[in-house]
Amino acid sequence: MALTNAISSVSFIAALIVLSETTDASISLLAGVAVALAATNIVSGFLITDRILKLFEKRKPKK
Repeated sequence: MALTNAISSVSFIAALIVLSETTDASISLLAGVAVALAATNIVSGFLITDRILKLFEKRKPKK
């Protein structure tokens, strides 16, 4: 999961750079979609990773 988060973060930064430097409306639209999709992928990757890590936590016995 960490590798896919890293790849998504690179594409997120690249889309932000393209979005900040373009003047064409169609490219801005595509870059905006890329930013939204990459951000969604990054957030969901961290949520999934957190959920997987919780599976390996030791449970405290009930008293």
